Amino acid sequence: MRTLATILLVPALAAADTVVLRDRTILEGPVTRSDASLAVAGRSVPLDEVLLWEDEKGLALHAPSFEAQLDACRALAVRERLAQCRKLFPEAVAAGAVDAAREMLVLAALSGLPAKEAADWDKRLLSAERKEGAAGAAPDAGTVLSDLLCKRAKAELGAGEGHELRGRQLLRAALRMNEANEAALALLEEIAPESPPFARPLEGRPDPVKARRIWLDWEVDVLRGEVRPLGRRAPDMERARNVWRKDLNGVETREEGAEIVFLTPIDDRTEILGKCVRYAKITSRALARIFATDNPRRDDNEPLVIYFFESRDAYVESLGGNPMARMSLGVYSRSDNVSRFFWPETPDATREVRRVFVHELTHHWIERRNPRWHASDFSTDENRGIVPGYWVVEGFATFIEEGSYDIETYKWSNFAPHAGSLSVVAALSKEKERTLIDWEKLFGLSQAEAQGEWVKKPGVVATAKKTWGITPQPFAVGRLFYEQSAAACHYLYWAEDGKYRGNLIDFMTAHYTAKREGTDIKTAFGLTPKDLGARIEEFARKVTDGAWRPTKP
Repeated sequence: MRTLATILLVPALAAADTVVLRDRTILEGPVTRSDASLAVAGRSVPLDEVLLWEDEKGLALHAPSFEAQLDACRALAVRERLAQCRKLFPEAVAAGAVDAAREMLVLAALSGLPAKEAADWDKRLLSAERKEGAAGAAPDAGTVLSDLLCKRAKAELGAGEGHELRGRQLLRAALRMNEANEAALALLEEIAPESPPFARPLEGRPDPVKARRIWLDWEVDVLRGEVRPLGRRAPDMERARNVWRKDLNGVETREEGAEIVFLTPIDDRTEILGKCVRYAKITSRALARIFATDNPRRDDNEPLVIYFFESRDAYVESLGGNPMARMSLGVYSRSDNVSRFFWPETPDATREVRRVFVHELTHHWIERRNPRWHASDFSTDENRGIVPGYWVVEGFATFIEEGSYDIETYKWSNFAPHAGSLSVVAALSKEKERTLIDWEKLFGLSQAEAQGEWVKKPGVVATAKKTWGITPQPFAVGRLFYEQSAAACHYLYWAEDGKYRGNLIDFMTAHYTAKREGTDIKTAFGLTPKDLGARIEEFARKVTDGAWRPTKP
């Protein structure tokens, strides 16, 4: 099936079409198209500069991708916000709603209000008479964008065959911007089955609205070709049915050459698989780009196999009843190439599982899909377990976990100014009493030594008085190890325009393949452990204070 991005539905004139360019310029008027350009109200525009060309109903006549259409809608929302502010501002001033009017002025200025017009609004505000209790409110940015997306979703869904995917994508985006959007909810009710299959909400009683939302997520993934059902005769399914249980469901997806297989006995919670499929694809895409090389060593195509359990008890039992497993939500097992997870019945389950899922999948991907080494390059567990540099294993997985994930556009950013690891290191580095793990000691620990430290010192060793989130926050030595290791990876990836990025990748290769000589900090980075630690602390303080941002991607 050809996608909307390659279909031209209207070859020539349209009465009041809209064209949004990549520089966010918005053009309106009759449009004609040639092979490589559009003529918009007498202006010629190269087609590769166009984010969106749509008709007066909001139906896309050209959009290179869904992401391009979404960016264009954001530009249109800014214009709409300005128009609403222009309409509402005089009404708010006349009603005496001075605070609301001032908020509209700020919002309008951010939305492109000309300086001369802004100065006039400011004068009107200064002379306005305040009336207590006067009604008035500035337009909400999320609501404006949601309404725009809903209109376009309706246009796509009404356009017939070939538009189902784009219409559902736009509708999902509209509901993510404003889950109470009545028009969007009505449209969803219109297109969803009366009793959506496999869509029981995760918490509480059955909720028809949430069930339809889950169904919509799954429909988008299926239509986009992100997932396909796994048959019972598939090798990974047969193996799981032999070692686990017979009543399993499975799906598989691919991203950047990596095959990812999900297996679970849970047949009524596509919310779990839908979210994790998207996180898996974004994570795989991000890691493939970070570790890209012109001379890949790996040539096998071993899938990443993921088991989702129906309960904590079943998850713990699969790990041999290990009491430590009861304290976790997921774990990657090198011995059988399986990552295991369960989805807790808690209100913040999505946030909790997302971080654990990405963290463990990073371990899994680096072990099995990293193109910079082959499976035969790996040391035995025993050898790697005694090689210094274990910080890079947990630190890098936490670094990836702390990135920013947009499961709507599949975009990912690994610069995280609000990363917990950076805020913890920044806060503790300012304390008079030194509670951070000594950097030379941290960098020199092997896996066996690090885990031995956690067992010997299980109690609280530090309390950060100012971090993102809960304050104050206690830390045991194990968690402090993770936080400092992740902060080290943030620094080595970003500092000095990525100067140490290649060194970080080389250090990881040396540790994973048990090349002890490559895990010496001074040799790897040209800095003593003490100097590197001081730089990491300074970097953490600057980032969390907003004094440092990357100048290069």
